[in-house]
Amino acid sequence: MKANMVGWFEIPVVDMTRAQQFYENVFDIKIHIVELGETTMGWFPFPKDPKARGAGGSLIQNTAHYMPSDNGTLIYFFFG
Repeated sequence: MKANMVGWFEIPVVDMTRAQQFYENVFDIKIHIVELGETTMGWFPFPKDPKARGAGGSLIQNTAHYMPSDNGTLIYFFFG
């Protein structure tokens, strides 16, 4: 395999500010918050180099569709 199979992940959150502070402190990173209609996303940093390893991902807040205890974390896989 030449690349990481995981292409994207989403971590559902109820309190974006709390989750952002938690992950920024744990990983010593800056999470970029983006408002998309009724959905708020907190993007984890990812390298712009297409040859870099790893996967991008986001915190996601939209209580109509994403709840931490009910739907869990979504992982998207790349094949090919």
